[in-house]
Amino acid sequence: MITPLASRPVRGFVSSLGIDPVVGTSFAALAVSAFALTTLDTGTRLGRYAFAELFTHTTTTTGGEGTSAGTTTSIPPAWTQNRWFCSGLIVAASALLAFSGQWQVIWPIFGSANQLLAALALLAVSAWLARLGKRALFTRIPMYFMFTVTLTALITFAYRNLADGKIFMGFLSILLFTLAVVLAILAFRSLRNISPTSPPSTPESESVPVEDSMEGS
Repeated sequence: MITPLASRPVRGFVSSLGIDPVVGTSFAALAVSAFALTTLDTGTRLGRYAFAELFTHTTTTTGGEGTSAGTTTSIPPAWTQNRWFCSGLIVAASALLAFSGQWQVIWPIFGSANQLLAALALLAVSAWLARLGKRALFTRIPMYFMFTVTLTALITFAYRNLADGKIFMGFLSILLFTLAVVLAILAFRSLRNISPTSPPSTPESESVPVEDSMEGS
């Protein structure tokens, strides 16, 4: 259904260029189908990685033979490494959402999550600049703005859905809002505790051997 709708505008465009409309429509349908397939593949992979990361815990070593103290290691559970199982869960959840008819309603949450990702990206850049000892005001101001707008939109969306009796959508909004707040708190703590690194040391100038001119004396 989506492919014919997306390829119809191309028919008129290619006709004005003197190209056979059938060829143009077939090419557009192929491009739309490839885009849909690659998007589904990427979404499934990212969903599988994100799902596995939810159960990953980190350990910090105290130092020992062959290891340095304070080394942080991420240890994912063994069952999350099964790509068939995790991919099947993501596909099943996607199919449930698609067949429930609620995929159109979830679009505003997707938009909020997308803007939240931009805020987290700005936060990561701010932390990186702070670690380098550089001023990060030009990234912190839009970061604060994005966090404020996105979190406000999520709490408003949750309130409206709960008031309309849409419990599932309200729950998703609250869940995303909670995760965003937790991530923001952890990131702000790390940003506050970052101490600028010392400037990179310049290599010492190599000493040029000087021959002893006093050998004969």
